[in-house]
Amino acid sequence: PTPNVSLVDFKFTTKRPTTKEEINKIISTYVGGDLKGVMGAYSEPLVSSDFNHNPLSSVFSLEGTTVIDGNLVVADADITASGSFNGGFLQAALTTNGTSADQLSVVATGSGGTAIAVSGTSVTYGGTTIGTIDATANGVNGAALKIALNGSATIAATQALARSIGFSNSSDAPSSLARTVTFTLDDGANGGTGALQGTRTATVNVTAVNDA
Repeated sequence: PTPNVSLVDFKFTTKRPTTKEEINKIISTYVGGDLKGVMGAYSEPLVSSDFNHNPLSSVFSLEGTTVIDGNLVVADADITASGSFNGGFLQAALTTNGTSADQLSVVATGSGGTAIAVSGTSVTYGGTTIGTIDATANGVNGAALKIALNGSATIAATQALARSIGFSNSSDAPSSLARTVTFTLDDGANGGTGALQGTRTATVNVTAVNDA
């Protein structure tokens, strides 16, 4: 490793469904246009020493782009738009090829009335607390990430939360096997028929980047 080169793990949530290819195309367009000479992009397996004395402010790894689930939709026919998943939970768990270095977290996204944010273990939507991160299922070191939902967890708020779940890996040599993330939503029995659960899976593709 070189002391004058650093790595930034940048996470964000889009306002609509997208793909890795679309994101990389947008980045490449700016790299060759408005940000030419300021930002670069690469797809080769480079290491940190390759960027030593690079005049650019930042360089984007195209192979490092990962989209967890750009199409996740939360719906419940028994709950109105103003109703909630009070007493239920949202959980994301690595169910295939997960490792102890894998991390799941709630990523701060959006702005104003639709912003998802985290303060300690409290998760907020538009400044209002909608849930609490479990003390054990906290997404750290391969653990599942479970958020207990309260009376402010409307369908819109819960969907925004689900789309704000991020993945990262803390290892210097991460496994490049594709991970399966399983989302589980428990409605808290607010439909009047006992607690019901729905699941959805998403694939996370991991590219190991040598930072030597």
